Amino acid sequence: MEDITRTVPTSVTRTDPPRRSTTMCDHSPSCPDTDSSACCTAHVVADHSEQGWCRLCNGVILFDDGGYLTPDGRALKLAG
Repeated sequence: MEDITRTVPTSVTRTDPPRRSTTMCDHSPSCPDTDSSACCTAHVVADHSEQGWCRLCNGVILFDDGGYLTPDGRALKLAG
């Protein structure tokens, strides 16, 4: 019978890809970065208000209820 066992690495090193710029602005001044507290003031590039959301030029998805998603997957709520 053929031995089909495999060697499993004891440790796997995970490296995250380098963070890319999420700004899609071609206007000046540039919109706030997603790490900025003013990130939700960026220009709207895709308006889906009939569905309750819009995409901003910095990659943020802004929802009508004041919540938003950043391009790196964080779910946050607008202050105030």
